[in-house]
Amino acid sequence: MIATDIVRGLLNLNARLNSIINDANLNVHLEDVSKCDFDYNCENILTTQFQQQVHYLQLSNEDTCKGINLLLTKCNFEQFHNLKCLTVIEPNDSLDAIITLLPTFKQLKFLKLKETVHRSRDTLHLFSIVLSDKMPSLKNCMLLFNELIDLSQSSLSNIEYLTLENCHFHDLLQLFNYTPKIKALTVGLTCLEHENRDCTNLFSKVPNLININFCRTIGIYFEYIEELLKNLPQLKELSCTAYKLDFSNAECWYNVLKTLPLLEKFHLNLMLTNITRVVKEDIISKFDYYFIDKWPMIYEHHTINENILHIYTIPYPSSGFPASSYSYISNIKNRTNKTYQNVEHVNLVIKNTSQLTLSSHYPNVYSLRIDSEEEWGE
Repeated sequence: MIATDIVRGLLNLNARLNSIINDANLNVHLEDVSKCDFDYNCENILTTQFQQQVHYLQLSNEDTCKGINLLLTKCNFEQFHNLKCLTVIEPNDSLDAIITLLPTFKQLKFLKLKETVHRSRDTLHLFSIVLSDKMPSLKNCMLLFNELIDLSQSSLSNIEYLTLENCHFHDLLQLFNYTPKIKALTVGLTCLEHENRDCTNLFSKVPNLININFCRTIGIYFEYIEELLKNLPQLKELSCTAYKLDFSNAECWYNVLKTLPLLEKFHLNLMLTNITRVVKEDIISKFDYYFIDKWPMIYEHHTINENILHIYTIPYPSSGFPASSYSYISNIKNRTNKTYQNVEHVNLVIKNTSQLTLSSHYPNVYSLRIDSEEEWGE
């Protein structure tokens, strides 16, 4: 329950309501709030007896300038004894202070940290706490920043669900040594030349890992992913977003998936550029040959630039979709009313307002961005 709604609306109306309020689990959201609501939370909830009833806390400097800095001076965060979920958005120069506080939240199960500008020393500090026995209750962790991870001071962790926005391939292999209980991993991968990619014995290290989502693959060759997957036969769900041509080899994908006997869900999202018409036709024909029965694909072409091909499984795997008034689907018969059920954000590129009509239906979209061709090109 939202703390401000409950306390401001119901407190001191009668003894019965006061009793209910004093037992309630409170959620405090401090992202994109008015100054009035921010001040009310500070003065009447986060610095009062209600502090120990806060189960969910969202802090942000993104739309509440220096809000986290102010809270750190006003609140005694060590009194959040029952905090179970914490989201921190753009903490900036308060990040180190937030990291230091994390072990005091003894019941914390969920942590989300989003930071655009990140410092290497903060990364080392963060992973020495998050991936360790200092936070034994932490089960779900989302670390959304571009800085590469640093595991040099990490130890065994109880994390079961982990999201990392940027990770070297060899660091991912090392990560598995510290996360024996992990069940689901979402990771943006990059790689170095000649880095370690020995994937043997992975199953014994992470026997519970059944869901992997490669949300980004930068500079990674398909053979890296292939070797990794062949050593995780327990996988039940697999997603991959890629932009390199070697990820478009349908036969290689088919051979990899054959090594995953328990696989129930497979999502592929390929955005290919600078390919000739002959190569494009060959890619499509092979995906049709190997996948049309179990994992049908959509092939989306660009009418202006014929060297662009977008291939994705049904339903489309991501929440954001790059729509264009120049696109057409060559195998439209494959499309169903569930094709875009996961899409929540559409970025539409058009040339003029007469092209606002789209042939596809996005039933669950709540965010739309429209760019002109000139702006998009820039």
